[in-house]
Amino acid sequence: MAATSDGEPSTNRDPILTASVEFLITRHGGKPVARSIPETPDNRLWFVIERTEDGLPTRLAVQVNIEGNAHAKSVKCLEDALDGLDEDCPEEILQALEGWEPPNETSARWRRRARARAGLE
Repeated sequence: MAATSDGEPSTNRDPILTASVEFLITRHGGKPVARSIPETPDNRLWFVIERTEDGLPTRLAVQVNIEGNAHAKSVKCLEDALDGLDEDCPEEILQALEGWEPPNETSARWRRRARARAGLE
């Protein structure tokens, strides 16, 4: 995981990464509490964000997909409460979700599948 000394993601290696992080924070209205930024580009970044829903704190896994070429890129954020995340989630992301109740059944199903794939179940 690439990070600066203050825990913020190291975004100087790709400007689209900076845009992804800013988009994530704005779009999902949460505070990142865990990150997985691969050293080798696989066009996916993973975060755990913490936010308040219905007055209660919750944590969600968020997958940021970066697509495109040198001339145009697009960023798509997916969260576990809405389905569509890949199940090969990094283990540190799954560990950051431990002890937190999934916000809905979709999230619970994805977390079980991802944990099983990682050998954590």
